Amino acid sequence: MSRSFSDKQKTTRGARFQFELLEPRQLFSVNPLAPSSPDLPPIESNSAAPLLGEQADQGLANFAWLPMVFAGPNKVVAISDSLLLTGEVIVDANINLSLTWSKVSGPGNASFGSASGVSTSVNFDQAGTYELSIAATNNGMTSSASLTVTVVGPTPLPDYERWVQDMLTFGRQHGEWLIAHQNDIALDPPLASTYYDAARVFYQIADYTGDATWNTYAEAAISVYRDRYAVPRGGVVPGYWNFTRGLAMDYERTGNIASRDAVILLSTNASYAADSAPLPWTDNCDFSREVAYAMMSYLDAERVGAPRRARLDALSEQALGHLDQWFIQESDPDYAPFMFALTADALMQYYERIDQDPRIIEKLAMGADWTWQNAWQPDKDAFYYRANDTSVAAPDLNLLIAPVYEWLYHKTGEAKYRTQGDQIFSGGVTGAWLSGAKQFNQNYRVSFDFIAMRLSQHASQVRMPQSGMTQLRASTNGDLNFVFAPIYDSFVTESDVGLQEDYPLEDSLSVEPGNQTVSDSKQGQVATSEPSDYFRNGNSLATGKTHSATDHEWSELADFLLSRDRVIWHGLG
Repeated sequence: MSRSFSDKQKTTRGARFQFELLEPRQLFSVNPLAPSSPDLPPIESNSAAPLLGEQADQGLANFAWLPMVFAGPNKVVAISDSLLLTGEVIVDANINLSLTWSKVSGPGNASFGSASGVSTSVNFDQAGTYELSIAATNNGMTSSASLTVTVVGPTPLPDYERWVQDMLTFGRQHGEWLIAHQNDIALDPPLASTYYDAARVFYQIADYTGDATWNTYAEAAISVYRDRYAVPRGGVVPGYWNFTRGLAMDYERTGNIASRDAVILLSTNASYAADSAPLPWTDNCDFSREVAYAMMSYLDAERVGAPRRARLDALSEQALGHLDQWFIQESDPDYAPFMFALTADALMQYYERIDQDPRIIEKLAMGADWTWQNAWQPDKDAFYYRANDTSVAAPDLNLLIAPVYEWLYHKTGEAKYRTQGDQIFSGGVTGAWLSGAKQFNQNYRVSFDFIAMRLSQHASQVRMPQSGMTQLRASTNGDLNFVFAPIYDSFVTESDVGLQEDYPLEDSLSVEPGNQTVSDSKQGQVATSEPSDYFRNGNSLATGKTHSATDHEWSELADFLLSRDRVIWHGLG
């Protein structure tokens, strides 16, 4: 029998009617209520479905109307997160079928996005254990199923404040050194300090702090990497030196055509990124990093205006194949967890921007589980560096890996990924050596993505105590609206007065021409921007236009502006 909803009619008169479930499921309180079926007793089952022998014709017809209902497995969710409920209803004869989700028990309120849908979202306002039920009625016959949801309160991110302080302390140190040495005759030392994309790192710090002085460090990194290295070589750089994100961010902030052209140049000519490079050259997972960087350079080139590369899909398939080599075939004796993280970075961006291929989640979860079980060293709070010498741990690389686990938490709802991600993050913050520019860049290359995802439902936590400024991160990518591989716009808002805690959410954002006021359709002004071209959150919004906002966008914005005297909001996507 199909496990998905079906209203296909079946002939039941005089036939032997049976059904079986191929795996245990939760099935509760299946009660045939129609008065014409006294020969069918109520069914109470917690696992496999019953097998019925020959029954009276009328009884079989009534049973054909009886819905089979599944609520899905029990869940654990953070109180700040929306939970997706995925029920199932099966009927053989659809006659006025109706569905209802409801709360059976629990300490607080459960708010359903659509209580009449088989799949719907639900939010909770108090921590605790809830029982939820989905009931289906078909031609007067009702079945119901339930699941238990454990709602956990906010969990502080361990060592977050130290991550911030180290970012400021060591970031200034490396930025000042780069400014002092960017024009040295010897290129190697300043170039080495840009490895892992220093321009990206410094621009992210500038956005995070709201302090424009960090842009100066990013510009110094670009002058070294772009003007003294990548462009003079015509973009022909080793695949592991193909760093395009910082250049794309520079173009988006400054309009500098040289940075745009450099992104496209690298995406076209870097080793293994060129269309002339035979695909079989990178089939082996030994070239996983080159494939990942090539994929990300294609995505960056597209965001600055280049057409989509036909080769992108082929490389995404290769990246998935590298995961198979590592975790199914186990054919790489030199497996390095940070290499998995780089491949995951590329595939997560591909998922958010290009194709939500379910294999990406499945295979990244497989890789994260294998890596945690085989490479995590709890006594060192780090993964081993390579499988050929497990005595060497590498906490300097933890923060390249942590975002994979937090992303999987958001995509799967499995609490283990958040717990593991927090441990990885904490071990990286406390154990990394940040005095080297390379190590600093490693730690702050994608850890902003981790922070944004980890705190995306708690925007009020994302703040810089040193400056008194707070930033909101919203996303144009995916359905969770956290920043991942952000698209940066110039829009900045600054609120004069915070919002009240009972601020009612509305369904649209608008920008009034002239004064650049961002408002919703009911409450009026929310925040006033500096003069800028447009507000972007999902779609470009020119002045005088309206953009439909998701509940999450509004709830995040409202939470973010709560009782704050001054808010800097960068419209990051």
